[in-house]
Amino acid sequence: MKLYFFIFACLLLSGCATTKPAVSVASNEFPRTSVTAAMADAAYSSSDWEKSEQHYLSLLELTPDNGHFWYRLGNIYSSTNRIHEAIVAYNQALILDPQNTYAWYNLGMVQLKQSAYTFNAMQSQLTQQDPMNNRARHILERIMGLLNE
Repeated sequence: MKLYFFIFACLLLSGCATTKPAVSVASNEFPRTSVTAAMADAAYSSSDWEKSEQHYLSLLELTPDNGHFWYRLGNIYSSTNRIHEAIVAYNQALILDPQNTYAWYNLGMVQLKQSAYTFNAMQSQLTQQDPMNNRARHILERIMGLLNE
């Protein structure tokens, strides 16, 4: 998992470091990209998160300006409970396509999930007498209600 995060971070940093315009796929890369996209979509459709992640990361090496691929990668990370990576991927998708309402929605949902983890961890550290205990429990219940809608 650390290796995937490292690769993902390198992709993000390399994309931020370039001053060139968005990378276009060379004409000799199009068949490879097309085949890889088909394999990525097939693996994604069958919920094979490991294979689909590998394929989408390969595609993003060739076309880092493809918002759809970033969105799919965010969904993969969300489905595998890699919340931080999902947030990064959805944000990248939204930089490239700010009108992607599904990416906005999914970003909000993973941020709610992240908040639930935080309040749950907080509660595990509190005593029953701590004045924040009831407040944390109340907020966690409301967040969980939103996530279950």
